[in-house]
Amino acid sequence: MPSKPIFTNAQLEAASYSDLTAKPASALAMSLCGSQLANILHQQARRPNKAQVAAFGALIADLLERDPDDNGGWLFRSISSGSFSRTGIGYRPFITLFDLMNPMMLDVAMGTKQWLQNELTGGKRSPAWQRATRFRANDWLRRWFAEGGITRENWAEHFIRERKVVRPKQAPILLRKTKSPRSLGSSNGLPMDIGSKDPAVAELVARMDRINDYLGEQVVEPFGPVFLRRIFSNGDQPDFAWDQGGRMYASGRENYQTAKKAVRATITINGQATKEVDLQGSHLTMLVGLGHVPKAVLDGDPYFIDGLPREVVKHWVNMTMGHGKRHTRWPPQAVQDFREKQGIDLPSEYPLTALGDAILKKLPILDSEGQSTLAGWGELQFRESEILLSAMETLAYEHDVPALPVHDSLIVPELKGSLAISVLKEAFRASVGIEPSVS
Repeated sequence: MPSKPIFTNAQLEAASYSDLTAKPASALAMSLCGSQLANILHQQARRPNKAQVAAFGALIADLLERDPDDNGGWLFRSISSGSFSRTGIGYRPFITLFDLMNPMMLDVAMGTKQWLQNELTGGKRSPAWQRATRFRANDWLRRWFAEGGITRENWAEHFIRERKVVRPKQAPILLRKTKSPRSLGSSNGLPMDIGSKDPAVAELVARMDRINDYLGEQVVEPFGPVFLRRIFSNGDQPDFAWDQGGRMYASGRENYQTAKKAVRATITINGQATKEVDLQGSHLTMLVGLGHVPKAVLDGDPYFIDGLPREVVKHWVNMTMGHGKRHTRWPPQAVQDFREKQGIDLPSEYPLTALGDAILKKLPILDSEGQSTLAGWGELQFRESEILLSAMETLAYEHDVPALPVHDSLIVPELKGSLAISVLKEAFRASVGIEPSVS
C-alpha cells in the first residue's frame, strides 16, 4: 500500500524543482520505465506513445534522484499547461500520467493560490500568494525500482540530465547616446556601438554573463527564466567612462520588473515565497553620503514639509534628480496620475516654481544657482546599479541566494530577507560611505 503523505511546511518550502530534463540512459532504466508505464496505461487499454515515454522517463528520473532523507525528498513544479512551454515534455502526456500515478506511486501536495482584490490591485482580482504543486516518489515506487536494481545511489549509472538554457541573442550590455532635449516623454537616447574589443566592455559583458548564468539556473515563477541587460547612458559624451546609467533591465515585454507590485509579491524563486527589499530614498541618501547634502536632511522623514502632501514632495524630488535640473512644467503623465489617483491638480494647486523653492529650503539638492542637481542622474543611477549588482553577486556567489533587481530594490527568497538587507546595506556603505534605510 502506498504511504500517506506526511510533511511539514518547512519540508515543502525546501522542495527542489522538477525541470524534467533528465531521461533513462541505461538498458535497465529504459526497460523498467517501459514496463511500469505499460502497467499504468493498461487500465486505459492503450499502448504508450513517444510523448508519454518521454514524460514518464523524465518524471521518474527526477523522482528517483531526490533524496528522501533530505526534507522528505519533495519536488515542485507548476502543473498548469503554460509551465510546459519551455520544456521538451508535453503538458497533456505529463498530466495524464501524473493523475494516473497519484496516489499509487506519488505523495502529492497540490498547489494553492490566495487572491486579493482591493484598491492596490485596481479593483481587479489578483493573486496575493501562491505555491506550486509538491510531489515525491512514495515508498512503494522507490522499492519497486530498487528491487529492479535502480536506487538513488546508482542514479547516475542509469539516467542522464541535459539542461539547455536558452539565452536571448542580444548582448547583456547596451549603450545609448545622450537623450535629446526635444524627446519629451522618452527617457532613451539612440543606441550606440559598444565597442566589443574594448577591455572595459569585455569585463562588463563577462560580469553580466556570469550573473545571468547563475539566474538562468533558478526557477522564477510565474515569469520564467530571467535574463538581464545593463543599459548605459550618455555614451556620446567626451568624458564617458562607462559610469553613466547602467541599470539592469529584464528582457521580454512582460517581465517581473514591468509587473505591478501586487503581482511581484506572488513571485516564487525555486518554489519559495519572496519579499522585495527596498532602498529608501536611494539617490537622496547618496547625495548625503557623497557630501553634497547635509546629513540632517535624513533625520525623520525627509519628504515631510509642513503644508505640502508628502507624495507631491517626493515626486518633485525624484523627478528633479532624474531630470538633472528643474522642470519648467509638470510632466503630463504626473498631472494625469495625481488627478486620477489623488484628486490633486498639480499645475493649479502646486505651481512648480513656488513648490521647488519651498522644498529646496529643506532639501538643497540643486547647485548654488538652484538649477542643476549636485550630482547628475547618470552618476546616481550608475552608483545605484553598482550597489545592487554587487549585492546580487555577494548573495549569489557567497551565499547561493538568488536576487532579482527592480532598479532600487531586490526580490529575494523570503527566508533570506534579513541576509539580503545586511548585504545591501554593506554594498551601499562601501560605495558612498553611509548606511541607507532598507525595508
